[in-house]
Amino acid sequence: MHDPNHWPLQGHNHMTCGLLGSPVAMDTEKTCMPCDAGQGDMPPPCHEIKGGEERRGEGNRVTPSESLELGHQTAVNSPEPPEDRGNIEEVMKGSGSDTPALDIEGLCVVMESGPLPEEAEDPGSCWTMCAYDSQTVSRGQFLQLVLSFLGRASSGATVDSLAEHIKAGYREKESERLLQLQQCNQQKEEARRSKEVSSLFFSWDSEGRGAVDREEVERELSLYKDGAEEGALQRAWQHGEPPLSSCSVLSLGQFQALLRAFLVELPPEEGSGVWAFQELLVYLQERATLRGGKDRGRAATRRAWLQEIRRAAQRGAAQMEPVYGSVFSAVLRDAEVNAEGKLLSVSVALLEEEGSRLRYVACTTEDARLVLNKMLQPHQAPVSFSAIESCRPVHVPRVGVHGGVYLFDESRASSQCYGSFIAIPILDPREQGRAIGVLGLDTLRDLNDTHLFSRHEIDFYQGVSSEFSRALQRVVTRCSILHIVESASLWIHSRVSAIHSITTYLMEPSDGQGSDYSLRKMMVMEGGSSRSHWLSPPPSLRRSDHFSREYLFQCCDTSQVGHYVVFGAYRLVLPVRDSAGWALGVVDMELETLSSGHQGGLQPHERRDLSAAGKALQAACVQLHRESTEPSRQHTLLEAKGLGGERRASILFLCFMLKHLRVRCVSGLDQSIVAALQSSQDAPHHFHISQVVKAVLLLLYPEREGSVHTDDWDQMKMMVSTDLGYRLARFEPLATAVRVDSELVHSCIAGVERRELGQHGSLPLEDLYDWVSICLSICSY
Repeated sequence: MHDPNHWPLQGHNHMTCGLLGSPVAMDTEKTCMPCDAGQGDMPPPCHEIKGGEERRGEGNRVTPSESLELGHQTAVNSPEPPEDRGNIEEVMKGSGSDTPALDIEGLCVVMESGPLPEEAEDPGSCWTMCAYDSQTVSRGQFLQLVLSFLGRASSGATVDSLAEHIKAGYREKESERLLQLQQCNQQKEEARRSKEVSSLFFSWDSEGRGAVDREEVERELSLYKDGAEEGALQRAWQHGEPPLSSCSVLSLGQFQALLRAFLVELPPEEGSGVWAFQELLVYLQERATLRGGKDRGRAATRRAWLQEIRRAAQRGAAQMEPVYGSVFSAVLRDAEVNAEGKLLSVSVALLEEEGSRLRYVACTTEDARLVLNKMLQPHQAPVSFSAIESCRPVHVPRVGVHGGVYLFDESRASSQCYGSFIAIPILDPREQGRAIGVLGLDTLRDLNDTHLFSRHEIDFYQGVSSEFSRALQRVVTRCSILHIVESASLWIHSRVSAIHSITTYLMEPSDGQGSDYSLRKMMVMEGGSSRSHWLSPPPSLRRSDHFSREYLFQCCDTSQVGHYVVFGAYRLVLPVRDSAGWALGVVDMELETLSSGHQGGLQPHERRDLSAAGKALQAACVQLHRESTEPSRQHTLLEAKGLGGERRASILFLCFMLKHLRVRCVSGLDQSIVAALQSSQDAPHHFHISQVVKAVLLLLYPEREGSVHTDDWDQMKMMVSTDLGYRLARFEPLATAVRVDSELVHSCIAGVERRELGQHGSLPLEDLYDWVSICLSICSY
């Protein structure tokens, strides 16, 4: 059949067109997908509501011992809304406890003041996953916050005091609660409808194509209620951008959008309410049953094979080899069962260099010597490039008489080729009308008369191509997220000396039938190293097998920052979230401890740096995830030189750090730097200021290199006191017009220790140093 050793390209030079723009190194594509789970909601409050008055908490106390059981009771589909996050935060901040409060707005990675708390009680091993929301907390998230707030060593009196304080201080208006309740009910109804429509779509898509013909859908809907709603159907086709009427086939998302638009366009007395949706659904399900009954068994088998491709991307240790293997397995098994035993050759080719050539990244074993790693130009493979340009399959029934199919075996004359060839475009799942490669299939090695491809086979191959495209997107996206984390880890190590190591885990669905998941240990960065160590193969951690790593799973469950003590070592864990707030993985930081067993503590400047890096890391991951799921404009700093793929992912974190510093470069920055110099009596500190400012001026005014303005401090002060803050905010290191002498600028700050600047307490000077460092790092790309 096929040999997995031939997938993908040999060695570590496998490059493929990334969905984010430029080629991506597939040998480092480490990814996983989060397991599917609903968002947990809070239980009903135990106090009364009267009119529009504010209500005070009167519920039962939550103690650490009780929380062990409550952690198992989070209801996924509870209609009750979650509690207000900001309200709880304010109550906890004013509790009067000696334990510092958590800053839970955004990604805060340190305590407000004082050392980290002692290890929190284990809130239970079976949590329901919930997404992060800056406004509300679910039950699991609330328990995690309270337990981290209290710590293991809290006395019963402290627990009782906090419980009474929260009950007395928590307030929520009736209107706010009703609004949240309405939103929860709407989300629940939308999820139910989406599931039912998906089931209907798969009933229509009997060959696993991943799309249904627009003409068939239009014909069936036009007969709804004996054609009485023809006008509503025509208006529904005009919805969307571009309009749905411009599509010859409908994907699952477009099919859902059409039904939603059709219900909207129905008369108010007919299109509103649950009954209208159910009536339409029952009608379409009956029509689907009539038209596809004879192929139902074949469709179920093919859908199972397509699901194996999806699972390979989710559970394949963030590598493309399992995806290629599942693609070839699905095609070859289908040929054996549903295509009279055709002898197929299969290949995957992806576009490179802005679509100017195809590179064959994977193929079946028999063709590996001839096909693998080959690159073709448009004039060499006109059939494949025609499929890419039209985004439609191109079928060549007789290769020998066509002349437009490239033959990798040069010893075979074209007149001796009696087989067929078909090029299936691999479409970008997030951008309509754009292909990123070709799935090629031929029967040139088949000596039988069964070499022609039938319609149902072509439909299934389109489904394989569509599923492979989504699998490739998952792998590329998660790999890019890992590069973002690596860039952030390097920055954190250079700024926070108390961190010994940073380990990154990504989530994968479990192999069993349950809803639990496993964690893949993808990479580790030790203190002092310049790059992360990517583990190959990455080991898998299961919740039941690694009790000492339960804190990692708690972080993923609640999608919140956590502080723990594990075997005497302090751990700070950050969730890596997608654009909806769900955890994709976790970053585990081991902090320095003293011999006495207490935390060595973070300096104030280290806390600021850690907090800023955590927020930039999360912002970069959210931006990347949005771009991978929907068409969106890339960051302006990255468009200047067309960076993409792995390089773009590595630089994205730095761009958000630069954006954060721009906000802080206000007009008062100029006077602050001059005042800091004039008031400084420390000669080394005086030297540090002059060197940092000189580096800033060399970046902003490269044409003045070697002039008096960057050698004489009195002249530099005059330049600082003009419009430095404005120029800093508008400087783009990747702009085409920017010319930077990186070596000269780096020599200015080479003798300046970042930690010494923090110890002097000069925030503007720290910001300037960081600004120079980030600009130099970005320019290096």
